[in-house]
Amino acid sequence: MNREITLSVIIAAYNAGLFIEKLIDTIPSSDEVEIIVVNDGSTDSTADVVSKLALHDTRIKLFCQKNAGVSVARNRGILEAKGQWLMFADADDWFDQVQMNCLIEQLRYAEKKVGIVTFGVRHVFASKAIEHRVAEQTITMAEFLGKGFFMEATWNYAFRRTVIEKFHIRFPEGIINTEDQNFNLKAMVASTKIASLSLIVYNYNKTNEESASQKKHKKEWTEAPVLSALDLLDFCQKWQLPVGLIKGNIAHLLYQFFEDRSSDITLKERRNIYCPAYLKICKVLPSFSQYKKFVIPYYCMLLGRLLFDTKNYIKRFL
Repeated sequence: MNREITLSVIIAAYNAGLFIEKLIDTIPSSDEVEIIVVNDGSTDSTADVVSKLALHDTRIKLFCQKNAGVSVARNRGILEAKGQWLMFADADDWFDQVQMNCLIEQLRYAEKKVGIVTFGVRHVFASKAIEHRVAEQTITMAEFLGKGFFMEATWNYAFRRTVIEKFHIRFPEGIINTEDQNFNLKAMVASTKIASLSLIVYNYNKTNEESASQKKHKKEWTEAPVLSALDLLDFCQKWQLPVGLIKGNIAHLLYQFFEDRSSDITLKERRNIYCPAYLKICKVLPSFSQYKKFVIPYYCMLLGRLLFDTKNYIKRFL
C-alpha cells in the first residue's frame, strides 16, 4: 500500500530542456513525494524530456499550458498538488538528495501549528559554493518576522498545504516581480509557527546568472513592488490577518520601488504609482506615516528620490 504523499515538489519550467533532468534526478526516490512539472509554453525539448522521465517514474506529473509566466504556472501546480507540504524549485537548480530525505522525515512529524519549514541553501557559483545555514528552532511567526529572518525566495521554504488552501494563497498573477516575497509573506502571516532546520537542502544555481539589475525592464517591473504591497494589504484585510506583522516587509517593498533604476519610468509616472498606494498603506497601517523616508516622496518625488540616492551613495563608502 502506498504511503500518503508527504511532499509535492512544484516546478514551473520554461525552456528548461537542457537542465530539468538534473533537478528531477536529485529528488529522493520516495513514494512520499510527487513531482509536478508545469511546462509554461516552452519552445524547446522541455515537455519531451519530462515525458520520457515520467515513463519510468510515475510520481512525475506533467501539465502543459500556453506561456503565462511563473506565477500562473506555480498556481497551476498548487491546484494539482496532493501532498501535505508544498515546495517550489526553479528548473535550473537542484536538491541535495541526502539532506532532502532528512527534510521529508522532519516534515512528516512536524508540529501541527507549524505552517512553514525553512532550511539552509547552497549558492553555487562557477568557482565556489557558499552555504547559508539557519538556526535549528521553532518560533512564532511574529518572532521570525520581527527578528528579520525573512528570506525572499520561495525555494527557501516548505509550506503546509492546508494553510495554503484554507486562505487560498496564490502567487500574484500579473505582477512580474516580487512574486516570491508576496507568496511567502501571505503564507507567513497566515501561519502560527515556523520551524527552521539546519539542513542544506537546496542548491541555487548562480553559474550562469545574468544580473537583472543590468537589464532594461518595462515600467511594470518597477511598479511591481508597490502592487505587491497593495496585494498583501488586501489579502490581510480579506482574511482579517495581522498586517502589522509585515509592516517592515511592506516598507522593504517600497524601498525596492525607489531603488529600481532598470526602466525608463518618469518621475510623474512614479508619483502616480506611489502616492495613491502610500495613502492606502497609511489608512490600513496608520503607524506607517512615521517613516519619514516614505512621507517625503509623497509630497515631492524628486526630493524623495534624491534622498534615497544619497543614502545609497553614502552606504557604498561605509
